Amino acid sequence: MPKQVIIITGHYPPPFTANAIRAYYMAKSLRKYGFGVTIIPLLSSWRGYRQGEFGEKIISPFTSVKSELKRSSLLQRLQDLVIKRRERSKISNILRNYSPSIIIATLPPIEAIPIASYIAEKLKAPLITDIQDLADDYKIMERPYLYPLIRYYFRGIYRAISEAKLVIATTEFMAEELRKRTKNNNIVVIHNGADTEHYTKCFEIRRKFKAREPIALFLGCLLYTSPSPRDLSTSRMPSSA
Repeated sequence: MPKQVIIITGHYPPPFTANAIRAYYMAKSLRKYGFGVTIIPLLSSWRGYRQGEFGEKIISPFTSVKSELKRSSLLQRLQDLVIKRRERSKISNILRNYSPSIIIATLPPIEAIPIASYIAEKLKAPLITDIQDLADDYKIMERPYLYPLIRYYFRGIYRAISEAKLVIATTEFMAEELRKRTKNNNIVVIHNGADTEHYTKCFEIRRKFKAREPIALFLGCLLYTSPSPRDLSTSRMPSSA
C-alpha cells in the first residue's frame, strides 16, 4: 500500500484561486511518485466525496459559507472558523482510517494550519506547511481595526509553523521572513509557476466579485532565476511589464 499524504487546503480543485492551482500540482506530483493523496478542501461549497483527476480522493466534511462564487461577510467567516475548530476531531476521525504518513497544510486559508496541526498531533504524523502568503500582513491592511484579533489568531499559526517538520515558501523573501517569525530553519522555496490556462479561468470567476479600491500593489518577477535586490535596483523594467 502506498504511503498516504493528506493535503488540507482551501478550494479544490481549480480554478477559483491560485491556492487551488498550487495544491492541484502538488497532488499531481505526489501521485506521480506513487503516493496516495487525499485532499480536504476547507472552503468547499459542497459536502461529500469525489475522485480527483489523478486518482486523488477529495473529501469535504462540511459545507463552508465561503463558496467559490460568494464572498462571505466578516461575521459569517468568524462563525465558519468557530465551527471548523469545533469539528477538528470529526476530520481527524475521518482521516484516521487513511493512516497518513504526512499531513500537509496550506496557508491560505487561515484555518488550515491550526486544524492540520491538531490532526497531525492526534494521528502522530509529521506536519508540513506550504506558506503561500504572509496572510496576517495583508489582512491587517484590509481591516486595521482588527489588528489585535488578527495578531492573536496568527500567534497560534506561527507556533504551529515553528513546530512543522518542513516549511515550504514561494519566494526567498518569504522564506527569510518565516525564519524570523518562527525560528524554524527547515524551510525550502518552491516557486509558483504561471499556468495561463488555469489562471485565466481563475480570473474569469474571481472578477465576478465587485472590486473595491485597491489597498496594495504586488509586483512579481517572471524570470527563471530570482534577481537580487541589487539587480532590481539597477535594472530597467521590461517594456511589456
